[in-house]
Amino acid sequence: QVRLVLDGELTAVTLLQTKENGAKVFHVGAGCLIGHDPTNPISRPETTLMAQLMAAGCALPLVGGSSNMTLGGFFMTGSEGGSVQHALS
Repeated sequence: QVRLVLDGELTAVTLLQTKENGAKVFHVGAGCLIGHDPTNPISRPETTLMAQLMAAGCALPLVGGSSNMTLGGFFMTGSEGGSVQHALS
C-alpha cells in the first residue's frame, strides 16, 4: 500500500515513513513526471515518480498511457489508471 501526499516541492519524491502494516508513505510534488517523457527537454528517467518508487521497492499498479504527465496534471484531468481492476483510486 502506498499513500501519496501532494504538496511542497514540485518535483521531489521523499519517503516519509514506513507504517507498522508495511505501507510506505511518500511526499510527492505535484510537478513530478509520472514517467519519462522523451519530448520534454527537462525530463530525466531517474527523476520520474515511477523510477523513484521502484528504487524504494514500490510501484503504481497501472497508469496506462498517462505516464508522460505530471502527477498534478494526472489528477486534475480526472485520470485514475488504465483499467477497472487496477487504478490509483
